[in-house]
Amino acid sequence: MEKTIENEFLLAKVNLEGGCLTRLYDKKKKKEVLYDGKGEWPFSDHILFPVIGNNKTYSIEGKDCSLPKNHGFAWYSKFNIVKEKESSLTIKLTSFDIEKNKYPFAFELEIENKLEENKLIRISKITPKGKLPIIYQYGLHPAFNTNFSLASLEIESNTNLFVLEKGIIEKEMPWPFDNKWIANRKEIVSKDTLVLSNPNGKIALNNGLGNKITLISSCPYFALWTPEKENKDDFLCLESWYGISPYKTMKMELKERKDVQIIDKEKTYIDTLLIE
Repeated sequence: MEKTIENEFLLAKVNLEGGCLTRLYDKKKKKEVLYDGKGEWPFSDHILFPVIGNNKTYSIEGKDCSLPKNHGFAWYSKFNIVKEKESSLTIKLTSFDIEKNKYPFAFELEIENKLEENKLIRISKITPKGKLPIIYQYGLHPAFNTNFSLASLEIESNTNLFVLEKGIIEKEMPWPFDNKWIANRKEIVSKDTLVLSNPNGKIALNNGLGNKITLISSCPYFALWTPEKENKDDFLCLESWYGISPYKTMKMELKERKDVQIIDKEKTYIDTLLIE
């Protein structure tokens, strides 16, 4: 079931099945900003929890856990409404709906989607609900309509690039392209996903269709992804990652992996999309 929020500037839709965005519409420019999921990738967004990437097997204190799909289970789990207003929607996922062999921790994941002028703000709160700290990764995975022949990215200074081979991060290097980079589709596809460090909390996409989308986040990484096969509805995913995808020498034990989150009390993440 989809829920709509809107204000004078933007209209957004959120699907309770997965808690994901399904529409983001710029009322002033009369443009669809979010990819509609009707092309090569049948989605518009994902909520990444409790792992990022192809981390479908891991261990918790030596006990093996297994997930059927990439990016965890939140993006195909049912969220419930906590609070609903004209320009905001708060939804929640709890561990009661998750099988223990997928993830053994008791938790609540609450996401508030709210519109403030031409900004969509997603405030995510993750709360342990048991006696033990919880271990996880978290991220957001929205896809934006893009004309690659005209699109460009604005990359902050001192950004590093994590180089992947067959989906596994092999090494880290300084960002090798211009800071205002023509969004080279072939380069993105050749690396599977471009994973960038986030030194200054910002990355911007000029999508070549009349919108500039600026993602502002305190996450440690941004990820850029588009499918290998081109189609008439091209898009670029601009993702905030509070964690890292699979890498060389990664341990099976989740708590021993690079950049996992370990918390014993509520933690809040704020990700802002500025639409111009």
